[in-house]
Parts: sequence; C-alpha cells; structure tokens
Amino acid sequence: MKLNGARHSLVHELYLRTADETYIVARWCGNVGLGTDFLWNSAHALEKYLKAALLLNGRPIRDFNHDLVEMYDELTEIAGELLPTLLTRPPPLDIGSWHEEAPRGFLERLEQAGSPSNRYLLLGYDYRYDDLHKLDAMAYAIRRLVIGLDDLVRGADVTFREVLRDSGYLDFTPDMPLSRLIRENGMSEVRRSTLNLNFAFAPRSFDHLAGTSRAAFVEPVIYRRIFEPLSSDNREIALGGVLAAQWLLDNVSLPNSTQSRRKERAARIAKATGLPSTPVEPGLRSEIEAATKEAIARHGFVLSPENEWKLGPHLP
Repeated sequence: MKLNGARHSLVHELYLRTADETYIVARWCGNVGLGTDFLWNSAHALEKYLKAALLLNGRPIRDFNHDLVEMYDELTEIAGELLPTLLTRPPPLDIGSWHEEAPRGFLERLEQAGSPSNRYLLLGYDYRYDDLHKLDAMAYAIRRLVIGLDDLVRGADVTFREVLRDSGYLDFTPDMPLSRLIRENGMSEVRRSTLNLNFAFAPRSFDHLAGTSRAAFVEPVIYRRIFEPLSSDNREIALGGVLAAQWLLDNVSLPNSTQSRRKERAARIAKATGLPSTPVEPGLRSEIEAATKEAIARHGFVLSPENEWKLGPHLP
C-alpha cells in the first residue's frame, strides 16, 4: 500500500487548507486595520505553509513549534534557489513607503509581532505600510513549494523543482480555498479583500481598486505600567511598578525566551564546529523579574509581614 497519496491528503487538509483560510483572514484584517489579528494570522498562515512544504519534502516538523525563522532556514536548505532573496515592491503597486527587506528579516519581525504571546499585546508591534504586501510575497513564495520538489511530474521525465524553476507559479492544489477564490467568477467581498492589490496571487484580469495602506505602532502596556515606573527615580512611582510587576508575575503566564529551541540548535552547531554560539535574548518574564529586583535593591524596598513590598527607610 502506497503512503504517498495519504501523505499528500493529510498535509493538504491539515496544513494547506487551514493556511489558506488563515491567510484570507489575515488579508481582511490588514485591509480594515485590525493590526493585532493581522499580525497573528499572518504568522499563523506562514507557519502552516512552511510546515506543509517541509512535510512534503521529507522534513519532520514535530519540534518546530511557532519558529518561523528556523522553519524558513530549513526550507532554504531544500529550495533556496526557488525562494526570493529580497522582498521588493511589485511594479504595479503605488504606496508611499516601501522598505526592501530580506525574507528572513521580515519573518523575524513577524515571528515576534505575530507570536502567540502577542495576541494579548504583551510585546506591542510596529506594523508597516508594506507588511501586507510582503505577506503576499512570502505566502506566494512558500505556498508554491507545497509539493515534493524532487518527485517526477506524472507522465513526464521532469521534477516539480524543474517545472517551478522554469515556470514561476503553478497551482497543484485547485480545490484549496485560495485556489478557488482565484478562479471564482464575480466579486464577492471575500474575493475582493483577498486579491485586491495582491499582485502575488491576483489573476492578470483582476480589476484592482485603489486602497489605503495602513501602518501602526502600538507600545505595550507592560512598558508604560511596569518597565517605565520601575526605572523611575521617584520611590513611590517605582514601588507602584514593583507592585504591578509582582501582580503580573503571580497571575499571568508570561513567555520566557521564545528562542529556546534556536538556542539548543545553536549550541549543537557550536559544539560541532567549535564556533561560539549566538547569544539568546531573555524572555519577557526574565526581563520583568530582573527589572523588579534592580528597583527593589536601588530604592531599598522591604517586604512586609503581609508579603507586600513597602517603601522602607531611605537609602543613603
């Protein structure tokens, strides 16, 4: 009994179908200015496209979790020549601001801004005018690789890798949600939201309408209510920061380093090569704990019998 058919069906239904649906939602959120959900769904969609492409090219995904950058690095090992080296503005697109960026740089930003922790705006975000269109470019680049690249095309002595290298984009999954939208006649609200100014996927005959590019910067409330007070020279303000930090640490699940698996991989590479490993930034919980400890020591706060921090005597 051959596994190939079942394998493709499982990957298409578990990852590709859901990725298409999430990408469609991400585009709608981007079009109407819902920044938090645009970033979360963008990261979620690309994560599933990446996992689908890796699985169909013989790479297990059990240990990747939500690490977009590491999955993209893995896919680059398989299909580097089929992936873009730079995200450039599509020629028909007329927006005031475009920052050329390597795909990996975009994914690094999206991995943080669209992380599961940032569903609650723990980290805030910087959402740029061109991010919606960079999402389109990355979805296009990865989605077309959801095929066994070194498998032979049925009835031909040529691999899918060779076909994609010569032909750009071919859709091997006509029954998936995005494929159906592209072929659909008429102009439903969903089709308009998904394909308008989407020069990666929209067919050449698509009638694009002028749109509004959106950008936003959201500072995390944790900075205003915890980190900023903790750094204050005013003892009462700093104490307020300590109390707020302690309450948050005691009652809310906060991320520690989001790069723990990447740290382990870097350590393995360092051991194998003899090169120093890349330092990993501490997670949010560790940062709050360190800032709280520093404020307590600097201002001489004391712990009361009721287990609450108090001002205590002034330090010399």
